[in-house]
Order: sequence, then C-alpha cells, then structure tokens
Amino acid sequence: MEYFILPVSLDDTTLYLIYFSNDDDGVVTSPDQKFVLATSRNEAAALAKKRNLKLQKEDMELLDLSIIQSWVNSRSMRIPEANLVYRAWNFFGDAASSLKLADHYLGYDEDFISLHDELFWGCNMPGLTQSTERYEVDLSQTEIRNLRSILRSGLEIFRQGVQS
Repeated sequence: MEYFILPVSLDDTTLYLIYFSNDDDGVVTSPDQKFVLATSRNEAAALAKKRNLKLQKEDMELLDLSIIQSWVNSRSMRIPEANLVYRAWNFFGDAASSLKLADHYLGYDEDFISLHDELFWGCNMPGLTQSTERYEVDLSQTEIRNLRSILRSGLEIFRQGVQS
C-alpha cells in the first residue's frame, strides 16, 4: 500500500487528505466515515505518522475542485481541461468507495463508460500514442449534461466526507 498527501482545493480552502493506492485506491477515513483532513501538509504528515502510514516522498498534484464546482454550476458547453475532469471523476469514485457510498456515485454507472473513455483519451498521456497530434474531447450536449450530473454527484459525496 502506498500513501500520499493529496492537496484538494475547494471553496477558497486547501485541504490535505491522505490518499492510498493499491489494488483499490481511496482516501483514509476516520471511524465516523469522514475523511482524515488536515489544513497543512505538515499536519497531514503528522496524522499519517500517528496512524503508522508511511508516506511517499512526493505529494500528489493539487486537485482543484473549485474549477469543477464552477463549471458544474455554469452553463458553459466548454468543459475544463480533460486531465482535471478525468482526475476529479476518478477521485470522486475513490472517495465514494472510501465513504462506502459507491452506490450513490453516478461515475460508476456503466452507461457512462464511453464518456469516461473519452476523457481518458483527452488527457493525451505520454506513451499512449505515437502521434504528435493531440486528441480533443468532443462531447454532445447530452454527454455534457451527463458529465455535469456525474461531477455534481461526486462533489456532493466529497462534501459529505469533509463535513463535521
């Protein structure tokens, strides 16, 4: 099991979570089914040490959910950067599973696999293509509505995990 500090920005606040990766990925929770949260990197490291979790040397990249929140609440047909949306989608799934709310997360619905795949290819990850061309995400209005619903459900679940 590998543990990382994951900074997450939302509502003008940055929270530091302890993220784990193995066969199943997730976020460390407390007995009351809330995320173990810190307001600084040092505080997160101390919480990990207290729980005997050995952190990896490199923290994860900031996950800016404020951008996701703004887009979900907008009418814009232009989605944010595919890499951010893809990371948020997957993070929300991991968070939902950690909180035992996976059944409530729309991102796990099989009807949306092709939408998830579209975002994956839109990330243009090195080594997955030998072309110098970039793949551009092209979503229909229905797919954009579905994406908003998925991300909205993820944000709601995430907020449940951070509320005291």
